[in-house]
Amino acid sequence: MEPERRREQILKAATRVFARRGYHRASVAEIIAEAKIARGTFYLYFPGKREIFSELVDVFAVRIANALQRIDMGKGRPSWEDQLRTNTKKLAALLLEEAELFAILYHHGMGLDPDYDAKTQEFYSRVASAIRGALALGQAMGIIRKGLHLELAARHMLGSVREVVYYLTRTKPGLVTLDELVDEMLSYHLRGLAAPSKAHSPRKTS
Repeated sequence: MEPERRREQILKAATRVFARRGYHRASVAEIIAEAKIARGTFYLYFPGKREIFSELVDVFAVRIANALQRIDMGKGRPSWEDQLRTNTKKLAALLLEEAELFAILYHHGMGLDPDYDAKTQEFYSRVASAIRGALALGQAMGIIRKGLHLELAARHMLGSVREVVYYLTRTKPGLVTLDELVDEMLSYHLRGLAAPSKAHSPRKTS
């Protein structure tokens, strides 16, 4: 097997083991058994499980950042709403596709391994930074309201998406279609929960 394919095989096996056992309880022996390779083969590619986890997280963060393409308002380009929907759909599809890896980052305990904690927090900071940049661009384009606390807004969006995706992948898979999920995400994050304001008739003056 080619080195890149073998490496990918090990990474996928590690993802399944981490999701099933949790990062802290998973062992290199279990990853080797899952990948159906010799111990020596494993160590040709990775010194241990920490390095596998680090690579999984780094690649995942890059894929998420790549899903958030810059909105282009140039002539002949789709509307910003259509571009935003495309970005949101790519992001939602990626998170659902990588349900096992997402579960590792979402669910498994912090505080047991400083390196694990640091890598997990680095991942969330990178994603929040990408969201914050998108929000800042939206402000510059007049799409997002001024005065928004960008860091808090980015963390709020990240937290709500984490919870929804975990719920859909672990508790209620198949509850909604991808397009329905995208509609809900856009509706909530762009318009919030308040009902549209009703038109009021001008007050009569005496």
